Parts: sequence; C-alpha cells; structure tokens
Amino acid sequence: MIPIVPLFNAARLICHGVSDLSNSVARSLSGDPDYDLKRAARQGNESAMFNLGNHAFNRGEEVAAMEWWNQAADRGHQFALVCLAMGYCCGSDRVKNLSIGIPKAKELAVRGFPEAQLISAYANRDGDNGIPNVVHAHAWFTIYLRLVSRARLLLEPPDATRRAVAELEAKLNPAEKSAAILIAQNWYRGISLETAARNRTFSYLPIVACITLVALIFALFIWLAPGSPSH
Repeated sequence: MIPIVPLFNAARLICHGVSDLSNSVARSLSGDPDYDLKRAARQGNESAMFNLGNHAFNRGEEVAAMEWWNQAADRGHQFALVCLAMGYCCGSDRVKNLSIGIPKAKELAVRGFPEAQLISAYANRDGDNGIPNVVHAHAWFTIYLRLVSRARLLLEPPDATRRAVAELEAKLNPAEKSAAILIAQNWYRGISLETAARNRTFSYLPIVACITLVALIFALFIWLAPGSPSH
C-alpha cells in the first residue's frame, strides 16, 4: 500500500506552516478566521483558494480541501496540483481515486515535482487495481532520490525511501532493474518515460544493424569471389 498516513501527516505539517503565514491576514471581526481569504478567493485569488484548502485540510475536511485545491489548480496554482494528486492517491476513502490520481501524479512527476515523483513511485509499486509497474516504480524512486533536495514538501525521510527501493530491488530481475535505470537516465536527459521505454528497445537497433551489415558484406564477398556459382 502507499504509505498514506506518513504522506498525509507530512502534508498536514506543511499545510499548517503555509496556513500560519496567512492567519494574520485572515482574522476578521466577522468571527470567521477565513473571512478575508474567502473574499479574496471570490475575487479569483488562487493563493487564497490554496490556503483555504490548507485550512480545511488541517481541520480534517478533506472533501472541502480538495474542492479549494481544485479551484486553485484551475487558476494555475502549481502546488495545488500536487496536493490534489496527493489527495487522490493517498487520501482517505472520501477523496481517494487512483484512476484520477495516478495520471495527475505522473503528469506532475514528468514536469519535475519531487513530491509527485515519490507519489508516482509508490502508486506504480502498488498499482492501480493491484497491477504494479515495478520498472516505473523503481525509475521514479531513483529520480526522486536524486531530486529530493528540491522538494518543497518532504513527504518522508530519504532513508525511508531508500528502504522502499531496497525492498523493491529484491523483487526485480536484472533486466527489469536495467530497464528502470535506463528510464531514469533518459528522464534526466529530458526524455519522457514513454520515449525512454521505447529507447530500451531501440537501443538494440545499432547492434542488429551492424550484424546485418557484416552479413551483407560477407555475402557480397562470396558472390564476387572467383569460382562462385555466379561466375
């Protein structure tokens, strides 16, 4: 299973920290601590929408949090997209939907969000409907560990991620591990996972081409040799 509790507890901590920054603005004589944020949100402020989602999340109101994050994401708030993917992949049964979350996490992972890369790693390891993709899981774990220092939201200690990788590697055969490493290397060069997977097949083409060329030269040599049936 995706480590739901650690990931969401980590998210709660970061959301609490972000929310604290807005509390001084949100105080109002109305008695609603979110009054000013809601007014800003009605005016189309995506940061206010994002913080309202954080506040709702910290109160345990996951559905409301997802609604606010979705509105912020529609307005272009990048980290709201990460929170949405995390909610769909790692949230409670009230909001969890892997068929939505895994594609969202993958899109963000490809764009370079370390948080989404870790979510994608666990999601691929466990699989949608229980069908894992261990090669992509290992690739995303590898990419995440290389970029973890850039993460705004540290979902789990790097040592915990490395333990997950070690457990996964024990289940991989050498071909799967090589394929995962190649995918990660190609991602670093700016190549998509799909293209990288295809490149695993295409990487054999130069060898096949060389063998074919040698065979043609050998056949031509025999054909031109004195005493060959063609002469």
